[in-house]
Amino acid sequence: MKVKMTSLNILNFVLIILTFLTTNPQAKVIHKKKELNVGEEVSKNDATVDQDENQLVRPRRSVVSKTIRDCYKKFVAGNQPPSGFRQDHTNIRYICQQVPGDPVTYYYSTMFDLNYGIPVYSAYVVLQKQASQFGKVHRTGREEWRQEPASDLTYIDEKIYDKGHLLPAMTYSFSEAYMLSTFTYTNAVPQISGFNRGQWAQYEKRIRQYATRECSPNGGDLYLITGISEVSLHCDGGGATQEIPMKVLKPSGDAISIPRSMWTAGCCIAPSRGVLGAFAVIGNNLKDKKKVFISQVKMTKLQDFLLIGVEGFGGTDINLFPANPGCSDPLKRVNLKSMPKELCPT
Repeated sequence: MKVKMTSLNILNFVLIILTFLTTNPQAKVIHKKKELNVGEEVSKNDATVDQDENQLVRPRRSVVSKTIRDCYKKFVAGNQPPSGFRQDHTNIRYICQQVPGDPVTYYYSTMFDLNYGIPVYSAYVVLQKQASQFGKVHRTGREEWRQEPASDLTYIDEKIYDKGHLLPAMTYSFSEAYMLSTFTYTNAVPQISGFNRGQWAQYEKRIRQYATRECSPNGGDLYLITGISEVSLHCDGGGATQEIPMKVLKPSGDAISIPRSMWTAGCCIAPSRGVLGAFAVIGNNLKDKKKVFISQVKMTKLQDFLLIGVEGFGGTDINLFPANPGCSDPLKRVNLKSMPKELCPT
């Protein structure tokens, strides 16, 4: 028996399909996930989700791209992002971080690894005029972490690991919007509480003091990159060992990778004078305080450590400030004063 498809029948069929997509939650997830996999960019105004190999569903609100866009480049020195972290960028997303309700302002850039379920680094800048405004707003303890319900479940009842910022909230404490922008899971990784709130927090404070007391007064903007690594440091010879795969938090559920170590690189650049100073810090993300080994190191040494971490899947070298070779110049190295004694040779 043949059925004649009239215009009315076709219209009814289309309406049935649309109704199914808008009322069936599972259909919505599949439909939207397909959009992210195919598209180049996701707007913060879309209720888009993606899914990595661990089946973590993550709604996105900032601009998320498979390629590096102009909004991403503005937070790295010379508009040239760090290089060498990956050869295959299939599972990498480049995020121009925004806040809800503001579709035009970008606050910093994040390189996010879908396989790890955490960021590789966040790149940000403290402008000369902003360095005198640290502490203008304060954390209340009631800030809401945005965008990733799966990660929220991962941290429930967690006693050992903090939701540790890459870009610290206090480093963006010169306005409510800037501070709010840091409270996203795409800017957070599992950090041992004692490490996050102890020596690492001390270094974050000293970096802000450098911005206020030295970089800004001399006309500089401070470009900063904070990230994770697959290496564990050891101090018998100042070396590092790649330890992969990294452990995961909640391996039976919403698993995300736990960094072996954390690092920050900074370069103070004056528009008219070039590089004024630079520094690099790295430390083990470990519970045992005797093995933390947090230390200020040469920029070249940090890049060597990071290259060890990505051996087998990274590039032939890592360059954190490719547009500014002066950031790696030993003569520009800044000593972050009054810090704990360095445990590792530099």
